[in-house]
Amino acid sequence: QIPMSAIQRRLMYEYLGALRLEKFTSKFMLRLGNIVEPFYMRRAWEMTVKSNTILRSAFIWKDLQEPMQRVYLPEDYPVNFIISDKPVSSFQEIYDDLEKYTPDLEFHTMYFCLYSGNQCCLAFHYIPFLLDGWSMSVMLEELFDNYLILTGKKQDKSCEKVSYEQVIDCCINTQLSEKRHKYLREYMQGLDAPTILAPQKRGNDTRRCEKTLPIQLDIIRCYCKLQQIMPSVLFYGVWALYLYRRLRCDTVAFGITMSGRGEKVPLDTIGQFICTLPCILKMNKDETISDLLQRIKFDIIEKLDMPELALGDFLKYRKYRSPMAFDSLVVIENYPITFNGEIDIIDYSICEKASFNVVLGVIFEQGKIALQYDSAQFDNSEVLKMASEILNILENVVYGKWKNVRDTAKWLCNK
Repeated sequence: QIPMSAIQRRLMYEYLGALRLEKFTSKFMLRLGNIVEPFYMRRAWEMTVKSNTILRSAFIWKDLQEPMQRVYLPEDYPVNFIISDKPVSSFQEIYDDLEKYTPDLEFHTMYFCLYSGNQCCLAFHYIPFLLDGWSMSVMLEELFDNYLILTGKKQDKSCEKVSYEQVIDCCINTQLSEKRHKYLREYMQGLDAPTILAPQKRGNDTRRCEKTLPIQLDIIRCYCKLQQIMPSVLFYGVWALYLYRRLRCDTVAFGITMSGRGEKVPLDTIGQFICTLPCILKMNKDETISDLLQRIKFDIIEKLDMPELALGDFLKYRKYRSPMAFDSLVVIENYPITFNGEIDIIDYSICEKASFNVVLGVIFEQGKIALQYDSAQFDNSEVLKMASEILNILENVVYGKWKNVRDTAKWLCNK
């Protein structure tokens, strides 16, 4: 048995507190342009599971003070590999079909399905605190390498990785310095109340739904190069302007994600290390949008120097009673999904369990944004309007039609 990381413990408590545990899962699917051989793909999956501790882990909590990870030996852990010849035409069809294979905490934490009907698709259904999006891409790369080695299309050049147990031990033994506590205290002083888009539920239907819209990558890249910012900073700014316009509050807060990788967590370690941190912005109507983006840029740089921080560390210093700081999250999906010459990945889709009412996902490789939302909080027309306004803000910013923060408020009044 080994301890759980901070993000795993937080997700574990959310899981145990959920009313409908069967909904607390994540799904990942990718569509391939070529056909794979099921026998060798199963062998490749067995090799991947054997070499990664987290893929042989289950989670226990009964009669324990703290939840723990139970690691099984490779020969004692089931390889849940399923082959289906069912024809599928969309991601949603596969996601619905995956409901037949529901993972659980104590043994069957992940199912791997190979669809070989009218097209070749790989799909994973798993417990959300098993691994994060970055780890999924690392796992896929190792899986494909194993497959190519088994089929004689690649030589085995694998090298030894830092053990998962070592990484977890290093993470949980991190102590925050007084300098860090001072930063947290000062940062949270700027937020007088949580930023909430959906104050109450409107129904019992808690399905996670998604709307996707295309974005113009070339123009976005040109604008970001001109402003000397990363595209992620632009989308954080767009979401801040949307919250400012919709809620008409001087200070807005929303979640951003950090990879959680760095000196203590190597890039090739598979597990759940990604962390959610707050982005708190005081909105000044006289400030230029360019200056707002620069403020966000330096806020992110500052957080990158503190990879040991977690959302709970910030919330300890909140000035209000509510246990939360925001109910929306912006996720930049720039996971390094490998486009191997032998394994032709056409496209992919990920549906991660989130405890936020709205998640704005930006998927650069596919040139689109995706709004995931709780159907108990928003109806379809509201989300379509939200998506339209986000694209409108993005267009006005990158084309230079809006110069100052106040321009967004004028647009709202005119509309």
